[in-house]
Amino acid sequence: PTTNNQSAFGVYVFNSNGVTIARNVIANHQGSGIITSVRANNLLIENNLIEGNGFAGMPDAIRLEGEISNAVVRGNWIRNNAGSAIFTFKPNGGADINGNVMSYNGQRFQRAAVYLTGNDHRVTNNQISNQPGPGVVVAAFPDSDRNIIQDNQFSNLQGLSIDLVAQQGTNVLDYQQGDGLNPPLNTYQQQRQVGNFGINAPRFISREFFSKSDNSSVTLLGEAAAGSRVQVYRVTEEAGVAGPLNEAIATVDVDENGQFSITVDQLKPGDKVSAIATHPDYGTSEPAVNAVIRPLLSQVSFDVGGKL
Repeated sequence: PTTNNQSAFGVYVFNSNGVTIARNVIANHQGSGIITSVRANNLLIENNLIEGNGFAGMPDAIRLEGEISNAVVRGNWIRNNAGSAIFTFKPNGGADINGNVMSYNGQRFQRAAVYLTGNDHRVTNNQISNQPGPGVVVAAFPDSDRNIIQDNQFSNLQGLSIDLVAQQGTNVLDYQQGDGLNPPLNTYQQQRQVGNFGINAPRFISREFFSKSDNSSVTLLGEAAAGSRVQVYRVTEEAGVAGPLNEAIATVDVDENGQFSITVDQLKPGDKVSAIATHPDYGTSEPAVNAVIRPLLSQVSFDVGGKL
């Protein structure tokens, strides 16, 4: 995109209530396609094509700041923008981000597709792909808790599908790309310094689970935060040791002792799985370290002479 004869922003929502932005093409602006400030409560951004924005100014396709209570961003196609598809910067109130397709963003800055600061955001049922950074990042400063990230499909990322930043992560890169996979956090002081109260990723009891045949079920066992719900994902890409979260295939509640067990029918030898945990008081975790499905019995074949 060129910078000549372009407006700074596509749509500027300032000190408003109940604004709807729907069925537009918002493209090729110097700054963000949509930006809010001061107050934008009950905002609806729906069924728009937002592309090619932010190459000479604020880089994010949608930038949400100020009061954004009950904001909804749904059903949009957000592609080829300079920074994040959606960036929430120290807002008051939560945004519901659902059913969007976000691809090939981060063309100028290698940012997360969705970067969340603040509390009580919901990121659900989105397709996030081809991002030169993580899928969804949750900041630790300012405090960012109870952010729910479920039922999304991630592919071809250069980072985690979900990245919870530690409080020490306040440099420029942390506010663009996150800080990578967290170690297990075992104390209150450790957890309070991480986005979504540092909820730990689920841990499978083994890096391998076994299947009798291509058509048999597999029982997955593991640990996660007591009272949380674990969502299991199929991992179809080779990149990374934790995810990417390519396809959600099952959910299970975690018991009061922090244990879970689920039998899944759609898995066969060679498949890989990861998982996330979501707790209503904390939010959603980073992905679990992947586990692989192995055949229970090796198939041994003999030649005509009976030799191996």
